[in-house]
Amino acid sequence: MFRVPVWNFKRGFLPHHQHDRKKKIIRKMNWLRGMASNISTAVKVENVRLEDILTSHADQLREMEADDPPLEPRPAFTFTEEGFSGIEKETRKRPRWNSLNTDIAPSATAADPSVSTRAEEKKRQKRKNRAVRRAAAQKVDGHQVKQRGLERVIEAQAISSEISLERHSIPVAASGWMGRRDTAILNAAAATEKKAALKDPRFRIIKADPAGSGKVVIDADNRVFILAVPRPAGEKDWNKVTEDASKAVDNAAKEIFGQNYNQDVPTSYGDSPRRGPHLAQHVGLGMGGGQQEPMPFAMHDSVRRICAGLFMNTAILRLLGFANCLFQTYAPRLYMHYFDVMTALLEWNSALFPLCALSMCLFASTTFNFGPRTVTFPHLDFLNLAWGWCFITALGWFNHELGGHLILWDLWLIIEFPPGMTIAIPSAILRHSNVSIQQHEKRFSITQYTSAGIFRFVDNGFKTNVTLEQEMSQEEAQAWAEAAKVRYAEGVKMYSTLDELRQRAFM
Repeated sequence: MFRVPVWNFKRGFLPHHQHDRKKKIIRKMNWLRGMASNISTAVKVENVRLEDILTSHADQLREMEADDPPLEPRPAFTFTEEGFSGIEKETRKRPRWNSLNTDIAPSATAADPSVSTRAEEKKRQKRKNRAVRRAAAQKVDGHQVKQRGLERVIEAQAISSEISLERHSIPVAASGWMGRRDTAILNAAAATEKKAALKDPRFRIIKADPAGSGKVVIDADNRVFILAVPRPAGEKDWNKVTEDASKAVDNAAKEIFGQNYNQDVPTSYGDSPRRGPHLAQHVGLGMGGGQQEPMPFAMHDSVRRICAGLFMNTAILRLLGFANCLFQTYAPRLYMHYFDVMTALLEWNSALFPLCALSMCLFASTTFNFGPRTVTFPHLDFLNLAWGWCFITALGWFNHELGGHLILWDLWLIIEFPPGMTIAIPSAILRHSNVSIQQHEKRFSITQYTSAGIFRFVDNGFKTNVTLEQEMSQEEAQAWAEAAKVRYAEGVKMYSTLDELRQRAFM
């Protein structure tokens, strides 16, 4: 029976018996090395010097190499489209060959090792250039963002607004940290039919393209202060991610509130929470209402376990990570401010734990709005940081063209809000609500935010205002009051202009 000669990358075709002998020696050497590395096995071998055996086998291999036929002439074979470099490794795919005709000379590519060397050098240079551009962006922003993520900013559609975040009358508290409660909003919520806004000519309706690029809203100073992105670019399985996350939230609601939780939701406004008649659960760290320091939200242990399970769900983690990536890309200075505050807080008190890794979720708090029909009234989240962002991700099963829209009353904007889409707004200073959905539909949402009290506590040197005022001198108190007057204006400067973001994309 004819046996095909074995191809050797260094020597060409070898006789089969010679190849078998080499393989046997190499296998034995590998076995001895493995045995020597495993002490539990090596101690069972008595009166054997493994090092001498390995040296002896290595000498045999060298003798066989010396007895091999010369390098030239090399037998012919068929090259692949990528060519054959001549510098071969054992892991390289064996070239195809059509015959044993040794009269055909090999190509110049196979005889020239510098071909692959030049190709590898080009790849290394490309990687080096990308690293240089990324380092330049990191030097400006203080963190690392991939170039492709920056380039998406160019694709985003810019929507202009006439509002100026510095000069217009913005409902901000005297301290500059948080928004100001608007008591007139409650009456407006009870009397306003929000679906009528869809027909009001003063409102601009922003259509959502679930597979398209994002949209940004800029103020009169060209600052990006609102962000709406349907999905990550190139993610073909985002519909499945949205479906899996929606099912996870629905199942968690059934565990917390019961299988028929959608039948026990209050329908009248007087019995509803301030934001709307839907079930919700806050998790994470908060500060307010007389607390002396940031503390975890109080909840039953069973509820805490269920919510912790949501943060281990792969689909929900992808949604959180997507929001975190958007934050880094579109507001790098604001992102670093959040990062510095959270890092300082966790270093100050190691007993406080973030919801998950800061690289995945930078915010101190997350609210799961379990619905079953999450439709909010016009309201302000005035306890949040005045110039901070609140990220909202819609989930569920509803027709986004008929309901679920996000209404920004102060900007006369209505944004279609399909499941899987993420929107970021300064919720402490902009009144917002949702358009009602159909009775048989379900809508959930995940909101991520950090309360202004945490920023104030860290800025005060991990003290409350009352404690800090008692320790201040008169001059320090005066400087502290002056800082409050410009705090919001300085905070707004953390937003990036559209020109800055596009310039980063070309760095």
